[in-house]
Amino acid sequence: MAGEVDDGRKFGEAMNIGDIVVPLDDSDSLRSGCSYYPQAVVASVSPFVLVSEEGDMLWCRQKAKSFRITGRATPAITLQSVNRLFFDLRHGTAYGLVPDGIVMVSIEQELEGQVEP
Repeated sequence: MAGEVDDGRKFGEAMNIGDIVVPLDDSDSLRSGCSYYPQAVVASVSPFVLVSEEGDMLWCRQKAKSFRITGRATPAITLQSVNRLFFDLRHGTAYGLVPDGIVMVSIEQELEGQVEP
């Protein structure tokens, strides 16, 4: 895959929280009922969790290798995505995820580069 995203990483390189990704093919499309989402934001890398840019949908059964990075979300959208994940973890609606599997750090620290993703 050729190309670069905003921060100079080449497509196929490791994803980070806040990356905007799109499916490589339709078999991994981002859907919920009759709604289609053309892209999503990485809310967690390990485990791999995606959240819609609007924050209304969360996917935790996708595989990172099925997506490619197209850019970076704004800090506000990144924070909204991570907050959605934490909300689901607190309320037991993030099916298949174990809260201990996610390192809870200050998103502000991560956005400022103080914490490695």
